[in-house]
Amino acid sequence: MKIGTPKETYAGERRVAMTPDSAKALQKLGHACVIETGAGREAGFDDAAYKAAGVEVVKTGAALWKAADVVAKVRAPDDTEMKRLREGQTLISFFSPVADEKKMNQAAEKGATVIAMEMIPRISRAQKMDALSSMANIAGYRAVIEAGNNFGRFFTGQIMAPAAADEEEAEEEEEEEAEEAGGGDAAVEEMEPDVLMAYCFYAAFKTTCTDSALPITVDKFYSEHMQVTRAIRRAIRRANSAQCCAILSRRPSLGRQGA
Repeated sequence: MKIGTPKETYAGERRVAMTPDSAKALQKLGHACVIETGAGREAGFDDAAYKAAGVEVVKTGAALWKAADVVAKVRAPDDTEMKRLREGQTLISFFSPVADEKKMNQAAEKGATVIAMEMIPRISRAQKMDALSSMANIAGYRAVIEAGNNFGRFFTGQIMAPAAADEEEAEEEEEEEAEEAGGGDAAVEEMEPDVLMAYCFYAAFKTTCTDSALPITVDKFYSEHMQVTRAIRRAIRRANSAQCCAILSRRPSLGRQGA
């Protein structure tokens, strides 16, 4: 089956129904892909990108409609495109079948199949085909960005999530109390060496260490040794990686294992 996408004719429409990546996915399923030249330019995909993805690029819309068994596009077809729709061909696009009864009748008379994207039920197994809420989400996001650009002042309400704020505040209070008592990192010294070394290693060298190298999981460490976790986090926040490394140096075998 050959699946094709024409260039959108609606003024200002920049979307395209087929991207190089989606074309590759279709080809893996055994389908051939064809696209009209310039169809993806406004969406950031030039003809070279489609050719690199194995898509056939045709020069005109007429050639595209003639070559494709299935035509996928964004906007409902205009009158010229409806004339190009032929018997046995399938059209997948927004279509407004209720509001545009004339085009529905034309498609029926031609013996073509039309799949209106806005009529696909929004159920779990059809989630990947959802076209309304996904486009509405993008439109809403764009509306906020545009509004912010034209507002002229900063938006208020930039806050931290309540739970995270409370936790951060509690940690800071505990840190201050520990420092005043002169035993800010005393809890670190009291912990079982293997557990302490494992977490220090994870904190200082997490980019080269995997969970399999740790004698205890991070989740378990958090739940059972919260005091040490906070002490290590405090050292990290202060960019005091030397403290972690100093503790780690007492168990060089663990360092060699992770490195």
